[in-house]
Amino acid sequence: MGDHVSKDEVLDFVFEHLRMTKVNAAIVTQFHASSPDELLGRTPAQFFAAAGNLWVANTWSNSLAAFSPAQLAGIGSPAPHIVITSRGGR
Repeated sequence: MGDHVSKDEVLDFVFEHLRMTKVNAAIVTQFHASSPDELLGRTPAQFFAAAGNLWVANTWSNSLAAFSPAQLAGIGSPAPHIVITSRGGR
């Protein structure tokens, strides 16, 4: 019997335990923060809770991608406006 990992449980874990360790000027501006220090150390659950983004896990590339409410309201296949990847890739 092979190992089974619940993708929902993994995503829940990531949202509760992953921490923002680097923040660029664009993220500071997007979230109306006064400085990067205001955002550093936050979990994705804290960071994006009120934004209304749809987060999609890509297990092939070990990444999370975010699509904004405006993107979801449109048609076609939008590119994610945020992608978080692991440092080592896989």
